[in-house]
Amino acid sequence: MKRILLVFLFVSGISAGSFAQMGKGSWMIDGLITFSREDSQQEFMEAVPGYKEDIELNEFKIRPGIGYFIKDNLAIGVSGTFGYGWRNSDFSQEGSLSVSEFSTETLTYGVGLFARNYFPISDKGSFFAELRSGLSWRKIDLNSPTADLPISQFKSRIFDASGNVGYQYLVTKSIGVIIQTTLLDYSLYQQGNYEENFSKTETEFQLGFRPSFEIGLTIFL
Repeated sequence: MKRILLVFLFVSGISAGSFAQMGKGSWMIDGLITFSREDSQQEFMEAVPGYKEDIELNEFKIRPGIGYFIKDNLAIGVSGTFGYGWRNSDFSQEGSLSVSEFSTETLTYGVGLFARNYFPISDKGSFFAELRSGLSWRKIDLNSPTADLPISQFKSRIFDASGNVGYQYLVTKSIGVIIQTTLLDYSLYQQGNYEENFSKTETEFQLGFRPSFEIGLTIFL
């Protein structure tokens, strides 16, 4: 009986130590990375049949953050966003040998808030649900191979709110590897060029799992 009790206390001590880093009063440093690539083709002008645009889209984004556990397994914090993207577009018309090439470079930066609730399922693994909101700014340059400078420049301001789900695995007592995806997302875009204020407003709402995932590390202090 004493041996069983000692084994139980030993296992309980390991579990308690594993989850201590997510206890009330603890801090966490978070970092997420996303890279996406997409190739597609679309009709560019409905009024001109056979006029197509071949698109190659690439985007890289990092989101560092710091959080504080206001209660066991529940953290709130602030995060930043930095992203860079490039898009290559080839415009062509069926039956014509001429091709017009354009490229777009996008720079994004912003700041936001998050709340994350962990649901431990073992001494190392936890599912989590997360709410995020933030404000970001985006600079867009439209380039042509025949021009040294951007032929047009745009800017946008974006308010974004999202609900995310993910999984964390502790590789040590203080470092966790996470993977997450967005379940729902709401965005409010305000767009304009550099010569005027934000003149165009659009909203977008998406519900459902996205095919892209974010991966990262969490360090518990």
